[in-house]
Amino acid sequence: MISFLVETHALLPAHHFGGRPGRTTEDAMTLLTENIHQAWKTGEIYSAVFMDVAGAFNNVHHERLIHNLRKRKVPEKIAKWIRNFLKDRTTKLRFNNATSQSISTPAGVPQGSPLSPLLYIFYNADLLDIPENQEELGLGFIDDIGYGTSGLMAESNVEKLQQLLQKAEIWRRQHGAQFERSKYVLIHFTGNGKLKTEAPIEIDGVTIHPAEEAKYLGVTFDKKLKYRAHIEQVVKKGTKFALAIGNIAKSTWGAEFKYLRRLFTAVAAPRMDYAASIWHRPGDTRTAPTTSQLNKMASVQRQIMRTITGCFRTTPTAALEAETALPPPQFRLRNKILRSVTRMRTLPANHPVQQCIKRAKSKGTPAYLSNLENIIKQFPEYMQDTMEEIHPYIRPPWWTLEAEIHIDGSKDEAEKHHNRAGSNAMNDSTILIYTDGSGINGNIGAAAYCSSTGQKEHQYLGKDKTHNVYAAELEAINMATNIVKESDRKYTKCVIYANS
Repeated sequence: MISFLVETHALLPAHHFGGRPGRTTEDAMTLLTENIHQAWKTGEIYSAVFMDVAGAFNNVHHERLIHNLRKRKVPEKIAKWIRNFLKDRTTKLRFNNATSQSISTPAGVPQGSPLSPLLYIFYNADLLDIPENQEELGLGFIDDIGYGTSGLMAESNVEKLQQLLQKAEIWRRQHGAQFERSKYVLIHFTGNGKLKTEAPIEIDGVTIHPAEEAKYLGVTFDKKLKYRAHIEQVVKKGTKFALAIGNIAKSTWGAEFKYLRRLFTAVAAPRMDYAASIWHRPGDTRTAPTTSQLNKMASVQRQIMRTITGCFRTTPTAALEAETALPPPQFRLRNKILRSVTRMRTLPANHPVQQCIKRAKSKGTPAYLSNLENIIKQFPEYMQDTMEEIHPYIRPPWWTLEAEIHIDGSKDEAEKHHNRAGSNAMNDSTILIYTDGSGINGNIGAAAYCSSTGQKEHQYLGKDKTHNVYAAELEAINMATNIVKESDRKYTKCVIYANS
């Protein structure tokens, strides 16, 4: 319920991505990289500082949390329920079969509870409200906070970031939190190697010197966004997986091929391809190191395929791909990126990424092409405005279905039920509709017939390579509901018979 209220009434900052439906680490990183490229287009440096809250969940002050909930217009009943949920909590320690006495825990939210991430982002949401203009960016993912700003010189950017960090220090003192000083990372992103990027940040006696690289949400960003260090980490992950597979399978013994292949597709590939939409640009071989990335990924995948199949060292890569039914990294990464972009394109209009997409479509220029602009250039069909808009919640959690659903176990039982129910439904206040979805000669279609009004509707969906009969059945039911909506108001009951 709390999550529904947050998304429906925008109770949290738009740039807080963690612990919320429809928001991922890729969204946060996309927002960062798009802002960097927009700054580069105008000849500016984009500076960012990343920080981490120490012991985040354990140091939540309950009264301050309740205050923040009320401030963000969470209903009083829910705030009181959360107060009681956190009240009188205790913990025990267990070592070598010895259990301690109960220890009171007057602060913190329980780790492992699905409610805790949401409560914590209410607790630190004020950190995302600190940036006050469009030149300043605040990003949050649970306890990972980042601030960014752009300007012609790194020195002016540092001044702005220092002001943001000073306000963050005020929040820290008010909430009894601590920032991991050792995890502060400052980086000046620039596409022009001639610009000076040595300016440090001074905050409360601590000097934060600019770094050449910064790891944020699992991706290593370098100041020129070439991601060479990140690719090296990806190669290490793949090589480590290949060695691990070699320990459990050889050419004459070990796990079966199908299980080894499943390990790669379910474990190794997702780890290697994580956030590919950030560091890989399909089709762009001019402004990004796409070719070198694919060569390194192909080398790792070849090593993994050889280990899985137990083949000879000289076996051609094409033969390995055919035997394992694994697509080359080029196509695997492209498919993953296009799925990510499709998901982004279906986000609600108020999602921050949608603003980036809109800007990329209207102001895309060849100079310092951003990731989204590259997708628009290479795959324009994936950026159409006709895509469905998918909201985190289509109905409130307290919604219940008022319709009754009856499913028979066989055709004979369905016929008997229809005959019994049909006699009771034959009256002027009930509208009867029959629906069906079918496939014939490779074509898929749907139809609906209203016996009460004589109305008929039909719809051709497409070829069976892109559609199936189950989708046609759903479309037919949807057509039936449209008939009901357009029917005479004299009908007080609707009965839809679906054949699946």
